[in-house]
Amino acid sequence: MNDQTSTPTITETMPKLLDTKQAARILNVNPRTVSRLCEAGKIRAVKVASLWRINRDALLEFAGLN
Repeated sequence: MNDQTSTPTITETMPKLLDTKQAARILNVNPRTVSRLCEAGKIRAVKVASLWRINRDALLEFAGLN
């Protein structure tokens, strides 16, 4: 029998929007570094009130992981 169920990848289990701490863990940098990258427009993100929300796929592409 061919079992078509598969285990979700780590990317599929990550939320589509990350905060700076989550993004910093992925990049292995300080959360402030992620904020600066967002401010500079190097990572696609939106600012909600005073908090950055980083697009997961854009972050992975930036890091060369996608």
